[in-house]
Amino acid sequence: MGRFGWEKPEYKADPKPQKEKEWPVSRKIGLGRPAKPGLGFMPFMAGLLLAGLSFSLVIQVLFIWTAPIWSTRVLWKNILSVLGAMAAYGFWQDEAGFVPVAFGFVALLMKVIEPQSWKRER
Repeated sequence: MGRFGWEKPEYKADPKPQKEKEWPVSRKIGLGRPAKPGLGFMPFMAGLLLAGLSFSLVIQVLFIWTAPIWSTRVLWKNILSVLGAMAAYGFWQDEAGFVPVAFGFVALLMKVIEPQSWKRER
């Protein structure tokens, strides 16, 4: 018995070492059960939810008539601005911290991309 009541591990060499199949980290985490979820339970369930919602959206788009995709005007300046802001967000988050960078990103979205008022309109 060890000092705190657990057994000490045996460090004997295994005569025939079994080569363990290498799985990605997500397979090693394990899901657990709904009553006792493991570390991979919530990401797996979130993935299932997103897959289900995506599938229902595909079905909706295929079977319900909507306007043609390109009949609306695409604002490429806004799309490229958001992509650039997201890249800057990822770069500057380690340098400046989460709060100032997130505030700047939201301010950019609210003032430049889709202008919104800071004040409540009555």
